Amino acid sequence: MIVRGFWGESDRRKAICDAIKMIADWRDKVGFYKFFDCHIQDDKNFHAWWPEKMYGHDKWGHFIQGVRAGEVDTDSLMTLSDEALESLQGQKMSAYQIYKHEWMMQNGSQRYKHTLCVDLTNMSMNMLRGKKRQVLQKIFHIGSTYYPESMWKIYLVNSPLIFRAIWAIIKPWLHPVTLSKIQIIGSAKEAIKKMNEEGIPIEAIPDWMGELVRVDSPASLTCGQEGNTQGCPPTTTSPRSSRGEEDSACCNSSEPSLIFPFS
Repeated sequence: MIVRGFWGESDRRKAICDAIKMIADWRDKVGFYKFFDCHIQDDKNFHAWWPEKMYGHDKWGHFIQGVRAGEVDTDSLMTLSDEALESLQGQKMSAYQIYKHEWMMQNGSQRYKHTLCVDLTNMSMNMLRGKKRQVLQKIFHIGSTYYPESMWKIYLVNSPLIFRAIWAIIKPWLHPVTLSKIQIIGSAKEAIKKMNEEGIPIEAIPDWMGELVRVDSPASLTCGQEGNTQGCPPTTTSPRSSRGEEDSACCNSSEPSLIFPFS
């Protein structure tokens, strides 16, 4: 994933080598290889303050991750140290990598990316004031810097009028490759149509987008709760990167069986 993430750089060899060293140093700093040995302090609070949910897969096997901006508690997230934010967000991103790796092993197709769907309802400039801006910037930075090539597509749905001003602040935080994957869509109705046209079945579209017939994801990255990521990641081997993703549809794919290490 690192090689693919930096392949477009003008001096790709240097960029790839620098990225490998940077990511390796960061992993040592945050205790990457011990992420799943035990609870990280404040993990339950972190997942409650930044709730996410997995909704299913598109026809190629990319899982759909959903976040609602109005449910993100930036006031509480501000109480976490930078070190805690790095470890907790890193643990979550690593759990997603492991989930995708186990899905690949069961279904025989390379899938190391996933799709993100964000509900912008109730998002306001207040979320970007003072230290809150630094918190959000830190979380975005961890994903784009230390987990390159993780995103397939990003849908920003229900964008309010104020989002134009908010987007002007957030946009510089994101890598150009990430920006190219983002679609800003005004209404949930438009988003459902767009996502369905782009290979996401109705049952995998987040339920907050309307009255949909769905089947919840049978596997999750939580401690015993289906369908969301509020909890602890599975016990498994370290995630492996993949060289590429096939474009063949993954009909009748199965979910990986996850083992939850904590109670």
